[in-house]
Amino acid sequence: MAPDSPYEAALRQAIADEKEARGRIETMRQRMANAEAYAAELAALVKSLLAILPPEKRALYLDKAAEVLPQKGNRSGTANEAITTLMERLPWREWAANEVQLALDRSGSPVEIGQVYNVLNYLTRTGRLIRTQRGRYMPAGMPPDEAIENVKELTS
Repeated sequence: MAPDSPYEAALRQAIADEKEARGRIETMRQRMANAEAYAAELAALVKSLLAILPPEKRALYLDKAAEVLPQKGNRSGTANEAITTLMERLPWREWAANEVQLALDRSGSPVEIGQVYNVLNYLTRTGRLIRTQRGRYMPAGMPPDEAIENVKELTS
């Protein structure tokens, strides 16, 4: 058997490095999940303690608690930003909703598939995306010839 070419050695090393990086990402996700669970427990504790304080003392702590307690609100802005950022990074690529969801999961920004569909439809209605075919989207404003040139630059 012939010795590996430098390209094959580089490919093997890149695969090993990518696997190691994915392992580190998973470790960080687990740490993040643990930290979020702990923060949620602390938020519940703060709410419980605020509830048992007399009203005159509660007012003293409400402002401080408001700084750390999670705010209720619409999280679609976060999904919108994550999807927009993903598509701007790869403006020549066509995306299906499940591909967007998978890419966001891999990047550490998980989004429910229903929310992905909603954001894709919203971005299409507002002219930021175009629907290239049923269920396929890409950023608006990227001429097809320019998209092809971008791909050629990356692959050469």
